Amino acid sequence: MSEQWTSESESEDDVIVETDEETDVKEEVKEKVEEEVKELPKEKPEKKKVGRPRKPKVVKEKKKPSEAQLQALARGRAKRDAGRLERKTTRKKQLEEKVVKKAINLKKREVLEEAILVFSSEDEMDDLELQAVKRAVAKRKSKKNNPPKQVKNDYEEPQYVFY
Repeated sequence: MSEQWTSESESEDDVIVETDEETDVKEEVKEKVEEEVKELPKEKPEKKKVGRPRKPKVVKEKKKPSEAQLQALARGRAKRDAGRLERKTTRKKQLEEKVVKKAINLKKREVLEEAILVFSSEDEMDDLELQAVKRAVAKRKSKKNNPPKQVKNDYEEPQYVFY
C-alpha cells in the first residue's frame, strides 16, 4: 500500500482490451441506428409537370415619373396641405366663437340675476323694466323645468280578440 498511483507508475505496455460484451453492445447499437434510419420517411420524388412549362415572371423596374407628373404631384400635395391648414384654422375659430358665445351668455345671466336683486330691493323702479326682467327670468326657468312636449298619436291600435 505504500505505493501510490501516479502517471509515472503506468507503464507504456498497458493496453486496453475490449471484451466480447462491449463489442456486442456496439454492434447492437449500430444495428438499431441503421433500422431507425431505414424507418425514416423518404423524400417524395418530384411529380412530373404536365403541359408546357410556365414562363418565368419578369420583374420590371419601376418607371421614373416624368417632370410633368412630379409637378402635378407637388401641386396636389400643396393643395392637400393648404386644405388641412384651412380646416384646422376654421376649427380653431369655431371653438373660439363658441367660447365667446358661452361667456356672453354667462355674463347676461349674471346681469339679469343682479338686476333681479336690485329691482327687488328698490321700490321706485319702472314697472316695464321690472316686468321685462321677470319675463326673461321666467322664460329661462320654464325652459329648464319643462321637458319637451310629447306628440299625441291620433291612431289607436286595434284590439285583437282571439277565440
